Amino acid sequence: MGVDIFGILQIKHWSRPSNIELYIEEKTRAVRDGQLSNVKLFYSGTDLSQTFVEERIKSYCNSTQACRREVLLKDLGLA
Repeated sequence: MGVDIFGILQIKHWSRPSNIELYIEEKTRAVRDGQLSNVKLFYSGTDLSQTFVEERIKSYCNSTQACRREVLLKDLGLA
């Protein structure tokens, strides 16, 4: 999926992805060359209210009590 371009240090998502796997795939593109990166997700309540949005994405976006990285790892069974 996509292309491998090295040197990507910042990724901005202007709306929520439809599922968590797609989000993780896009998010990890920024760290493929081992550099630190900055990934931001911008979304609205309307984005989350759409019926085709996975509950896991809604949970991730609404998480305020835990580190979102930990939420992703837990969802993947890695934490």
